[in-house]
Amino acid sequence: MQKSPNIITFFGSDEGKVSSKAQAYFDHIKPSDELNCEIISGQADDSEQALNICLKVIEAIQTVSFFGDHKVIYLKQINFLGGNVLGESLATLEGLAQLTPYLEQFPETGVTIIISATQIDKRKSFYKLLSKIGDVHTYDAIDMSRDGWERNISPLIRKKVAQKNLKFTPDALDLFILLIGNQTRQIDVEIEKISLYLSSHVDKSTITKEIIETLVPLTRAGIVFEISRALEKQNFKKAWKLVEEQLNQLKSPIEIIRAAIIPCVRNLYYADLIKREINIASDYKQFQAQLETAPKSIQQILPRNKKGVVSAYPLFLASQNINSNANYLENLHACAQTDRLLVHSNQDSKLLLQQLIIKLTR
Repeated sequence: MQKSPNIITFFGSDEGKVSSKAQAYFDHIKPSDELNCEIISGQADDSEQALNICLKVIEAIQTVSFFGDHKVIYLKQINFLGGNVLGESLATLEGLAQLTPYLEQFPETGVTIIISATQIDKRKSFYKLLSKIGDVHTYDAIDMSRDGWERNISPLIRKKVAQKNLKFTPDALDLFILLIGNQTRQIDVEIEKISLYLSSHVDKSTITKEIIETLVPLTRAGIVFEISRALEKQNFKKAWKLVEEQLNQLKSPIEIIRAAIIPCVRNLYYADLIKREINIASDYKQFQAQLETAPKSIQQILPRNKKGVVSAYPLFLASQNINSNANYLENLHACAQTDRLLVHSNQDSKLLLQQLIIKLTR
């Protein structure tokens, strides 16, 4: 089965980049006559709609363009190619099965199809087919579950702000990354908003921590950040309110404890050990310098990613909220115990998390 130069796909977990790249390609190749362009939304609310979308694509492939000119079909943002209920439904699978032979025998001339999707199961035969016969472009977001993801995305953000003649203070960049996460579309939106905000200020180029705190809303990464800050400040009311909101939105209790609570308590533990050895600075740049020149006893205990790099900013934030009366090692053990109970017991997960947060903030 040969590749077709007229089947172009844009896949990946970076929704913003997949969308912009696919749209840019469509804008570049689309005929001047809009009658020879057909845009089909790939957004289905249920499996019957998914089936109908597949049938629309078949009809579009079969329909000859007006006056025999080249035709472009844009199947935009499909949401039924993943491993979820919608993607596994019989009607969805039937639609994809009906569409498959039309793609396998896709015309060599006269028609181009562009397909974009951010949720796609690469184990499925439909994806494997497109990989064999199409020109596949993949744009995955940086994996936030991997150590050091913040440093991987930092150059991208610096480049984007430099294009607008802006620059971050060091603590502002770290805070921006922690709040926004890895989605380029959200990054672009927030940078544009910050740029407009600074245009009316005397200093039109410097992005400070205060500006980030004022303008940047809570994303998923931002909620994790806010839960951590509430725990550091031993603010039970705020920490529990944020956690409860996540539980009410059906977020996994295990994901909450592992993404927001355990890393926070671990950073407090390490920051406490550091503070026993050196007089921690209240300025972030000075704190970074302290870590770089710290004695060997400190260097050995610093948490590092797989590349050996210290994530300084979370440690800095934790170091500013050390409670001399807290037993952070005991708190770490409490986190580990709660994590085990969430995984292996039938106890009420909401109650387990509430009891843990009470202990961590008392």
